[in-house]
Amino acid sequence: MQKILINILLFLGCALVADARLHNHNRKIIPSTQAVTGNFGIGAIGGYATLGVGIEYEQFLKRYDSKLSVTLKANAFMGGTISFGEIDEKEVRSKNYGFFVAPGMRFHPLGNEHRVDLGLGISTPLGSGNRRDMLKGSYFSSPIVETTRHDFFGAVLGEVTSNFQFSNRKALFSLFAIGGVIYSNAKVTFKDTYNDPLYLQFGLRLGGRW
Repeated sequence: MQKILINILLFLGCALVADARLHNHNRKIIPSTQAVTGNFGIGAIGGYATLGVGIEYEQFLKRYDSKLSVTLKANAFMGGTISFGEIDEKEVRSKNYGFFVAPGMRFHPLGNEHRVDLGLGISTPLGSGNRRDMLKGSYFSSPIVETTRHDFFGAVLGEVTSNFQFSNRKALFSLFAIGGVIYSNAKVTFKDTYNDPLYLQFGLRLGGRW
């Protein structure tokens, strides 16, 4: 988890530096009011590493010099314990996957008329997760105890994005980092499993505005 936090901080620093350097070249473009992007990210949910994919719709509140937009994300994730080889005695391995839908808002300090802009957002994901915990009782036991849990979770997430729009075209490339706290009704199954309340993800979005 510490390595993930360090990587996210480094990513945010690079994004902010890039945004500052490009500010002088951030000439105005034909303003856009809507955007649809697909996203891919890596991070952690519930204490386990995950890969996530999804789609996002964004609507600016007005056409010219709009600094506020509303967003709606739909994401799916899959991950679990990072481990290789046969499972050892008393070792616990977990797999988790699920989905969530997240309405939210985003603030664009430079507005929607520039090729490069920094976005600060907040969203409230609601979704469901499926987690499978596996434990081998002893060296001589062949069966692996498996418990599958379904849990509902909610979260409050903060987000930083740095958007890049190519020339006057509508193609959009964006880097993002998200972090927040999860509420989950799932309980820890085995002693060595985690139910970490943090949600972390960083990655990229590709799509277009119009």
